[in-house]
Amino acid sequence: MLEEIIRQLGDNYDTSDEQVLIDLIDEATYSALSYTNRQITDDTIDNAIKRCVIALYLQRGGEGTTSTNELGKSASFYNAIERMKQELLTEGKRKIC
Repeated sequence: MLEEIIRQLGDNYDTSDEQVLIDLIDEATYSALSYTNRQITDDTIDNAIKRCVIALYLQRGGEGTTSTNELGKSASFYNAIERMKQELLTEGKRKIC
């Protein structure tokens, strides 16, 4: 998963950030497993985890910010973990025990 995320980040990835990405993958994976009542990941939730990690990585430094406007450019931010949760639950990826 790590290599695929690095490839998707392309020029946005800094090679000194490998541990940061590993930590973000761990955080997103733990949340996804919790939301879906699973013990291990599988293909059904991996894509949501990857999208979440990429969003978290790209939003670093802007934690808690909902939007910004600089030099005529505006950007809106969202809670990547919450978006992943909604995606997993609305797509029926939760296991019922």
